[in-house]
Amino acid sequence: MVGECARNKNSWNIPSRYQEIILVAVIFLLSFIPRSRGLDVFSTIDESRWLRRSSHFLVAVSAGDWAGTMRDARHPGVTTQWTGALGILLHYFPRVSFESAGIHIDGQPYTAAYQPDVSVLASARYPTVVLASLFVVGVYLVLSRTVGRFTGVLAAVFLALDTFFVALSRVLHHDALHALFALLCILGLGMALQGKGRIWFAVAGAAAALSFLSKSAAVVLVPLILAGAVSVTLFQPGTPRRWRNLLLGLLVCYGALALTVFIVFPAMWVQPVEALRRIFETVTTYASTPHEGGNFFWGEPVEDPGYFFYPVAILLRGSPFVLLGAALTLIPLAGWFFGKPRRAIGAREIWMILLWGTAVTYVLALTLGMKKVNRYMVPSLVAIDILGAIGLAYTGQLAWSRWKTAAGRWLLRAALALVVVAQVALCLNYYPYYFSYYNPLLGGGQMAQKLILVGWGEGYDQLIRYLNAKDNAENIVLSATHGSLLDFADFKGRVEMFPPRWSSEEPRYPMAQLDYVCVYLNWLQTHPVPDSFYDLFESREPEYTVRINGIEYLWLYKLVKEDYLSLPDDAVRADAGYANGLHLVGYKTFDASTNAGGGWLVPLQIYWQVERPCIKDYRLLLRLVDDSGEVRYSRKNYPAWGPDDCEKSEGAWRGNLIYPEEHWLEVGADVPAGQYALEAVIVHEPDEQPLPTVAGAYTIPLGEIRLALPE
Repeated sequence: MVGECARNKNSWNIPSRYQEIILVAVIFLLSFIPRSRGLDVFSTIDESRWLRRSSHFLVAVSAGDWAGTMRDARHPGVTTQWTGALGILLHYFPRVSFESAGIHIDGQPYTAAYQPDVSVLASARYPTVVLASLFVVGVYLVLSRTVGRFTGVLAAVFLALDTFFVALSRVLHHDALHALFALLCILGLGMALQGKGRIWFAVAGAAAALSFLSKSAAVVLVPLILAGAVSVTLFQPGTPRRWRNLLLGLLVCYGALALTVFIVFPAMWVQPVEALRRIFETVTTYASTPHEGGNFFWGEPVEDPGYFFYPVAILLRGSPFVLLGAALTLIPLAGWFFGKPRRAIGAREIWMILLWGTAVTYVLALTLGMKKVNRYMVPSLVAIDILGAIGLAYTGQLAWSRWKTAAGRWLLRAALALVVVAQVALCLNYYPYYFSYYNPLLGGGQMAQKLILVGWGEGYDQLIRYLNAKDNAENIVLSATHGSLLDFADFKGRVEMFPPRWSSEEPRYPMAQLDYVCVYLNWLQTHPVPDSFYDLFESREPEYTVRINGIEYLWLYKLVKEDYLSLPDDAVRADAGYANGLHLVGYKTFDASTNAGGGWLVPLQIYWQVERPCIKDYRLLLRLVDDSGEVRYSRKNYPAWGPDDCEKSEGAWRGNLIYPEEHWLEVGADVPAGQYALEAVIVHEPDEQPLPTVAGAYTIPLGEIRLALPE
């Protein structure tokens, strides 16, 4: 097949060098177009952080604050911040000017003029799109010069249209950069081991450094380079001199690695020890700490998904054609290794050894850590893409040599063309929500959501458009599980944290003031439903559901205000009003229970009306007082009295609503059993002075609490 391609390469009367240029351009566009279109449609959950980090990085570099470039460099994500900073500059070009006082936009200081939103994010994503497209071209050029043009083209198609790789390489994040630089390292190493020149050792080292500066997990490339080089050299014919050449090459490789880390990461110029300490501290933390947002595997929330997580993730995220082709490479690889006598190692065997080594090493290394996310294994998936091309190309060439009939060869051409067309259709079918792709042969998204964590922000854009289309959109208060998404910058209303259930540890927007609650799939997979939402989920249909490629990503529920217009029948009425707009209208006490430490847990609900949205600097003090008037227990809580952003809340606030605060008083074992009076006091935080009610009382009685020892 390769021979026929070579014989027919001038059939269009196009000079050979122009054919190559045209093919390279087509491959670049095949990779670039699906990645570059629709960059402003939606943002992912982590990108608001990476855009902020890129902005900080840009400010630090422009000011010559080299130590400041490691402010957010624990991942380290240095390459991500470089690409993000470049994208931000491109967004504001030509309005950007560089002055002695720093970067200015339209004459204003950068920090004053910079306004992050999805349009800025789209520009910040762009450099990664270009790098990924150039990487695909590079893979084609390397493979076409070592194992044939057909294999190179097929590998380029699989990489250009690997739906999961497309998704990751069009967002501002570090996983795609980590993967493409890691594979560039392996490609450089493979070229060096095939005698293409010592410069390729330097390419491998520099790429390994860039991968490490993208994500600290790339530290596995350091031993992988050595292991791969030794493994290949063992099977190469020649004199012991080849080991000397290998040693020199590895010195070049590791030297280039160290030099690139120093050049690309400005913090290394001034505080190299601290910069490296932070990076390796993150490696240790990730290995010993589960994912902070929780995880999900095989139908249930888990801290550590275990040993089968990444193999399952690869099967779900991989293309059926790629996985088949990668499996087929094991046949010629085993035939070469176990052949008698074993023939000299060739280019195909070198690539298979290095690529399988990369895929397996990453899976094993990442499996050892507790923090597991399916996108972490993208270096393995990209290696498998190239293996898939090698396997299918090898099988096609083998069939071509054996099928001598015209009909047989026509069928072979048709089958290979069908694979390419099907891969194109498979990828483009998921535009622009490429993250919603899961292997259709394994049940697609319907099966994936039962096995692994699904959803990374896709769908919120549709929700925001739906709410913005409402007549009263400006007054809508929405509680969302991922309210920090950049998409919400376009929301006309107000976004609050989810769940809105009150917590005494930090202030929360009161649930009664909400109009809608939005629940996202990956949150529901990893968190128990709050008690206050059981009735909501069980008794009502969502007003709006976002479905993308067969997956229900989010559900929007409307809250009924009638539930908050009166006290519950079993609540004790009270009437304690304050000049600042607070009004304690009732309370409900519950029996105290003993806890494992020998103390008591005292549940309590207090019902408030709040005339204004912002009551700053006030806290609620709850205390137990004995018969002698001595305070035996006290706790100061953040009350759910509204947000700090008064101006944005003013139009949406309802002063007539009654809403509960749930409290749990954890009384220590040092408080003796007995009967206590429960009191509430409003305290002005700056001066610790109690606030009197309009009737002049400083304390509000909330009934009696009995702390009883267990019988």
